[in-house]
Parts: sequence; C-alpha cells; structure tokens
Amino acid sequence: MEIGKKIKTFRIAKSVTQEALAQELGVTAQAVSRWENGAAMPDIALLPALSTYFGVRIDDFFELSDEAQLERICNMTETEEFIPCADFDHAERYLKDRIALDPHDSESLTTLAALYNHRADGYHRRAENLCKRTLEVAPTEKAGHSLLSYAANGACFDWCSCNHRELIDYYYAFVEKNADFRPGYRWLLDNLIADLRLEEALDITQRIDRIKHDYYPVMMEGYVRSLLGEHDAAEAMFAKALEEEPENLYAWSLLGDIRVKQRRYDDAVACYERSAEIDPNPGFTDNYLSIAYIREMQGKWNDAADAYEKVLAVYRENKKLEDGYAVDQLEQSILRCRAKA
Repeated sequence: MEIGKKIKTFRIAKSVTQEALAQELGVTAQAVSRWENGAAMPDIALLPALSTYFGVRIDDFFELSDEAQLERICNMTETEEFIPCADFDHAERYLKDRIALDPHDSESLTTLAALYNHRADGYHRRAENLCKRTLEVAPTEKAGHSLLSYAANGACFDWCSCNHRELIDYYYAFVEKNADFRPGYRWLLDNLIADLRLEEALDITQRIDRIKHDYYPVMMEGYVRSLLGEHDAAEAMFAKALEEEPENLYAWSLLGDIRVKQRRYDDAVACYERSAEIDPNPGFTDNYLSIAYIREMQGKWNDAADAYEKVLAVYRENKKLEDGYAVDQLEQSILRCRAKA
C-alpha cells in the first residue's frame, strides 16, 4: 500500500479532515489530498510528525513483505536490549495473525516464541537490577536473594525445585515420535546429564551413534564415563573422536566445553583456540566468548579483553552489526577488563 493510502487510512480512523491534518503539519490541504490520491509523496522529514500525530510507528507507513517483516522481528530480538512496547505489540499481532491463518506455520510459531523469550529475558534483567538495588540497602532481605537467583538463572541445589523431569519426559516422548531426528536426542541427553541420570545418558549416546556416527556421541559418551569415574575410558574416547575428525571445529569446541566442566581451564582455552583456527569463515563467536569468561575467572584481564575484541570483530565484519545491545555489552566488557588489567 502506498504511503498516501496509509495516511488516508490513519486520518479517517482518527476522524480528522484533510484541512486539520494539513494545519497540524504546516502544509496545504491540497498537499494532503495529493498524497492520499497518490499524485505526490510527503517529504520524508514529515514522517516523524505524522507518526506522532497518528500514534503509529514510521514503519507502519510502509507495506513490508512477509519476509521483511519476519527479518525485522528477528533483528529486533538480536540487537535490542528491550523492544519498545509499540514495536513488540505490532510484532506480536502480526505473528498471531499469520498463525491464525495457518496454525502449522512453524516459522511464525518459532519467531513468536523467540519474541516472548526476548521479552522475558528483558524483564528478568530488569528484575535482576531491582534485586541488586534492594540488596544494597537491605543485604539480609531473603526475598531479594531468592528473586535475584530466579531472575539471573542462578544455580539451585534443591533437586526438587531444579530438576528437569518434565522436559526429560517431553523429549523421551518426542524421540519416540521422531526416532530419526538426531537433535531431539541431544536435548534429551543434555537434561539427563544435568540431572545426573547417567545410565540413561549412556543409552542415549548409543542411540545417537546408531543414527549417525561422528564425534558427538563418542565425546558425549566419554564425558558421561568421566562422570562415572571411568577416566581412562573417557580420555580414550576423546582421543578417538579427534583422531576420526581432527579438523572438525565443533569437535574441538565440544571438547573445550568438557574441559571446562572438568576444571581444566587452560586445556579448554587451547581447545577453543584450535576450533577458532579451523573455522574458515569466522562467525562462530562461542569459542572467543568462552575464552573471555575463563580468562576473567583467572584474573587474566588483558587476555579476556583480547577475546572480547575478537568477538566484536566478528560482529562487525561478519554479522555487519555496528551498534545495538550486543555490541554495547561487548564494548563495556572490553573497557571493564582493560581497566582491571
């Protein structure tokens, strides 16, 4: 729809005349008429005033394709710390309308889920900041500590409160219905290991291996065996996986994750660095982020800042992100680490 037709739609909905709109904008009624008839276009400098007057977003004057709408929503969830309410409501309404037309539209369903997760994360960050403010003035406030842990996804030793039984049950049922879909077993395996249901986890690694043999089930079986105290067997499996796929960047990254969980931090850094070296087109930032976190834990602040700078370079060069929440956080992390060095 042309901008002029949008202006007419918004004007009629607001029950104002062309003359009243023209007076508000400092133009002639004839100019407004020409816009609405498609004979002319309003100056782009008038769009902010038009959006304020009608109570809509500037984007609402433009008709976007479905692909562009979805891309815009995804970009907001990736770059905005907290999506403005008007933009969130517009995105939610658009996605719900698509789902109403096609309840099996998986792209809209997952995009709406991502939108809700982003909003939940934003509120959790706000709650986290409020709890920290509470604890500055009332450090013994138990509710403040409990809410902070919840908001920041803190650890909880209370097994009854923090086990993953329901999600495990869901994925057991899921893999029964989708027996050849390998990633389903991976999510099941992660939750089994988190709950230390290790015998079940071993069974799942073998089921994954039967679907496709590669580094992943071998390394994960090795990790489970290490948790069971079978350390020699575990190391043999790690070596076997890397012998079979020595140039697989994800194999090295996974071993880095395992080494962190084993508290072998320098070995983990070496694995992440090897993974990053193999990456032919650096776009996988987890390796450098993991290195940064480890070096911060060790108090090696310049090394941490160097790792954060590599992540920032990937964002700018490969993801073409020059600003936004993620970039701001990285820049702040670099400054913080340099200041502590």
